[in-house]
Amino acid sequence: MTLACEISFDARYGQEASRGLCLGGGGIFFVAWQVGYLTALMDAGVAVRSADRVVGTSAGSLVATVLVRDGLRRLQVELDVLGHFPRLAKQESSSKHMHPSQERAWDIFERTTSSDHESIRTVGHAALAAQTAAPEDLRRTITRVAGNGDWPGEAVHITCMDTFTGERCVVQQESGASPTEAMAASTALPGMFPPQQVLDRKCMDGGVGATALHLDLLAGAKTALVLSLRGFTASGATQQDATDLIALKESGTRVITAVPESFSDDQMMDPSAIPTAWDMGSRQGAADAPAVLELWSTI
Repeated sequence: MTLACEISFDARYGQEASRGLCLGGGGIFFVAWQVGYLTALMDAGVAVRSADRVVGTSAGSLVATVLVRDGLRRLQVELDVLGHFPRLAKQESSSKHMHPSQERAWDIFERTTSSDHESIRTVGHAALAAQTAAPEDLRRTITRVAGNGDWPGEAVHITCMDTFTGERCVVQQESGASPTEAMAASTALPGMFPPQQVLDRKCMDGGVGATALHLDLLAGAKTALVLSLRGFTASGATQQDATDLIALKESGTRVITAVPESFSDDQMMDPSAIPTAWDMGSRQGAADAPAVLELWSTI
């Protein structure tokens, strides 16, 4: 099976799904927020794991895999460990003291707001040229946080970007790649972490380009819960997500969105922000639970 998957709402990739779940990218902060939010939903009786299509990108790829493996509460403990040992976490994720090649890749990544193949290739080539840690270091970290094991099922779809061709790739159970490989690729931020081998491709973070959500993969699903770090305003870096959310709804999907009530860029990879993010997610999840439960129960 080919990993490349054209970005298209017309393809209605999610039309066979009843309950869709989109878990977007957003670093350590958003991992913690999503864990808090989803745990609160589960505590309120929402069968989040009954989603039959779960799209995970970057941070969301970790949460998606752990959620469907029924390991969300274990991940909560792992986040608590990272929160109490910020030095260890910063060693794993810090963008400080970068080599010039890393700074170049990170700068190109941050300035790229288009998902056309040429733009993604430009980021990808810089990511390939950056002097970073060994690829296996990231995979070991992924295993420590998300656990090891086979694919949790057909529901999980993990996004990443091909560094050479610029294509969006979607890794799932039938692809033949391991979930650890898929999660490592989806979280491989250019300049910070090295691109990862996924079958015959070298892939990087699924949030490179115009979106860290990939809502087209849910188009046509009956319902969808979408967790986004930055929301859906019609300007700036989230312009594409705002457009895509409209397209998702126009595909016939009933959608509920959730966004952290507050966030600043310096919190994204800051382990000291983990408790704040988790508490915030827990509060918001508890508040949203009745609406999500109603959505989930309409199927």
